[in-house]
Amino acid sequence: CDMLQHWTYDLAAPDQAFLADAVGKLNAWPDVSVPLAQGLWDRVSSRYIIIEQALNSNLVQESVGYIKSTPKDVLCSPFNAPWQGPDAQGSFFHLYPRCAKLGETQPLQILLNCLADADIHGSGDTTKAVKAFFQDMQVPMSSKKGLLLSFVSACRVLQKNPQSAATDKKSGSMFKAKSAGAKPEATATALKATSGLEVLGLEAIVTGFRAYRQAAARREIENGDAQTLVDLAEMLEAVLLVSSDDCLPDWARQKKNEDISMATDVKNFLKNHALIPIAELMRAIAGGDKKVAYDDRRAQTLIDGTCLWMQDPAVATKKTDSSRYRWEDLGQMLCMLFKLDLALDGGSIPVFLRSLNEGEAVMGHVFNKLAPVKSHLRMAICGDARRFLGDKVQLKEQEIDLLVCHAGFFDENF
Repeated sequence: CDMLQHWTYDLAAPDQAFLADAVGKLNAWPDVSVPLAQGLWDRVSSRYIIIEQALNSNLVQESVGYIKSTPKDVLCSPFNAPWQGPDAQGSFFHLYPRCAKLGETQPLQILLNCLADADIHGSGDTTKAVKAFFQDMQVPMSSKKGLLLSFVSACRVLQKNPQSAATDKKSGSMFKAKSAGAKPEATATALKATSGLEVLGLEAIVTGFRAYRQAAARREIENGDAQTLVDLAEMLEAVLLVSSDDCLPDWARQKKNEDISMATDVKNFLKNHALIPIAELMRAIAGGDKKVAYDDRRAQTLIDGTCLWMQDPAVATKKTDSSRYRWEDLGQMLCMLFKLDLALDGGSIPVFLRSLNEGEAVMGHVFNKLAPVKSHLRMAICGDARRFLGDKVQLKEQEIDLLVCHAGFFDENF
């Protein structure tokens, strides 16, 4: 009775209509705890609880309708979630794993499209909402990776082609709704939330890596949990892919000055666990006699930011395998990997390059395919290397261009 009075007198008419409709459709509410019931008193968390309950009851179309009708400021706002534990924070991004498990593309795509539209046009605090999702240790790292790739892509697609917000009714994908008259932006706009999400993703990796080490120290995991490290390395792939400008290196330099333990943990993770799997991935795609379709014009747009990295958000939900990656994905990862590690003093680059060259007849064979000599991508990497080396090494540009693919060039004794 008290709850009905609260809904009647304290909520606006649209919220009242939403709750009245939901109560009529969701008859069975098993295992309702007191904290969960308390969440129904809040304008933001009540919508999340009802949408999640609809998904749990297999009322897919109803849940899709509720997502579409949720106000933009609500969709991108974090909220207290006491039913998940003391001081727990929730967000509508927490619906991502549940929608991904449905096996249907429409609910997931509509969720992503609505979140992207709310980020760009709404007033919610997307950064805090995404942080609540990334720092939730109950959420699998694979779901965090999928969300990072697909949400950033959805935002960038919508920013590039605003009319794509009118999604295809059948698939829910913004890639299906293209306007013949729509023209790409001449310069990529720094989106409100996607600029900086790579940092939140990297901090989530550090949190997961620290938890892994603590569990190993307590011997809660035997011989190390290999899958945990695989998931963390794949999350790094996503972080590198969505990164733009100098966001990651700026963060790294700041942490070196203000939080040395964080910087040290990132360097440890890169050198001992992450960069070798990434090198193996690149070698699997571009090693030996495999052909790589390098596109220098596309590389230039990635580097100068006139067309940021993106992919069909639906692709990000698929299982990771080497066939999923395009050349530009590998080029983007290579460029951002160098930026990040050089900002952390470059200690992991030799390990990465040695692994990249493993089994190859010619030194730098894979690197040269991904970033050909004198290409825009290679010039960008060489520029970062030159700034890192400073006055320690007096070399001409063409000499750095030739040496940048050699592990010894970055050795501290060079």
